Amino acid sequence: MPKLGVGILGVGKLSCKTLIPAFKFCDEVKLVALGSRNPIRAKSKIKAKETDLFFGSYDEVLSHSEVQIVYIVLPNHLHAEWSIKAMNQGKAVLCEKPLCMNLLEMEKIKEASNATGQLFAEAFMYRFHPQHQKVKEILASGVLGELQLFRAQFSYFLDDPTNIRLKPDCGGGALRDVGCYLIDSLLWLSGKEVSSLVATKKVGETGTDESTCIQVDVSGGLKAQLFCSTRSSRENWYSLVGEFGS
Repeated sequence: MPKLGVGILGVGKLSCKTLIPAFKFCDEVKLVALGSRNPIRAKSKIKAKETDLFFGSYDEVLSHSEVQIVYIVLPNHLHAEWSIKAMNQGKAVLCEKPLCMNLLEMEKIKEASNATGQLFAEAFMYRFHPQHQKVKEILASGVLGELQLFRAQFSYFLDDPTNIRLKPDCGGGALRDVGCYLIDSLLWLSGKEVSSLVATKKVGETGTDESTCIQVDVSGGLKAQLFCSTRSSRENWYSLVGEFGS
């Protein structure tokens, strides 16, 4: 089968250091285009003379005839806007987390996907990693018994006020940047829905949440304790406690 053509919107660190090199090893897809606010600068950043990539604006990538899938790697507040534009241009969308800023944007994304018939997915890559797939297998086996408690923490220390993760207008803050992993892993691993939750946050001088702590009741009696932070030591883990083991 011919490879599917991919276009990336956003030429930041994630694209340059991780995505572009990784696409070279994909048998099913081929990176064909990069979209940037400044295509000339983007071209110089990744040494485009070594590639046959097309460089253009976001709109030019969406209209590129060889692009069938668009990977959105833009600041958080632009995710919904460009995901919807891409689907309206007949492109499937893989969007970096978080997929949007609020519930209203999520509903608009859902409407666009249904109306256009285009696939939309949020890029929680951890779900496809073998170690997390193994956790799913263990849970499905029933060896732990009924789940009692899920605990998770994702934190790191960031003190650069110019970093986009600390800009409220761009969707910055601990909850949107890394807290979304905690919520997603809770729901994905347990296969259950939230019945109630209480959240508290500490807002820093940047106007973003430096930390957010969430207590969750999940259907079936499962309890969850989640903590994320941009002003704490680096931690990245989850723990599942069942009747017979953890």
